[in-house]
Amino acid sequence: MQWTEKARLKKDSAHLSPPLIPMLCLQGAIMSGDTITEIVQKYNTQQLIISESYSDRGLEPLWGRFERAATNQLDNGTSTVSRYGIWANTVRDNIIEALHLLEHKNDKEAKIFLLKAANSMSAFSDIQKMVEEMNHEISKPI
Repeated sequence: MQWTEKARLKKDSAHLSPPLIPMLCLQGAIMSGDTITEIVQKYNTQQLIISESYSDRGLEPLWGRFERAATNQLDNGTSTVSRYGIWANTVRDNIIEALHLLEHKNDKEAKIFLLKAANSMSAFSDIQKMVEEMNHEISKPI
C-alpha cells in the first residue's frame, strides 16, 4: 500500500484564501487531521474501549507479532502497518489481562503482563529510532 500526501482546501471565512490541510490518501480513503482528532477523542477516556480494526485477540505471541512487524518494516514490506496494528492489539490485550489480575488482587501476575507490554513498547521505540537513523543515512548526499 502506498500512502501519498495530498492537500485539500478547508473553508475558512476569516481568510480570503483557505489554508491547506495535509491529508493522507490510501486507495480512495481519506484521512485528515480531523479524522485523527476524532479517533484520539474516542479513545481519550477513563473507559476501556477495544478497537475492532483487527479481528485478532490474545496475549501471545506478543514478541512473534512484534518481530514480524519489525522485519516487514525493515524489508519495506506491504504488511507493516497491519502487522504493527495486530501487535498493538496484543500489547493492549496484555494490559487488559493485567487489569483483570489487579481486580482479583493478583499483583505479581499483573506486573508480569505490564512489564511485557512496557518492554514491547520500548522495543518498538528502539526499532523506530533505528529505522529513522537508517533513513537519515540513506538520504545523506554522497
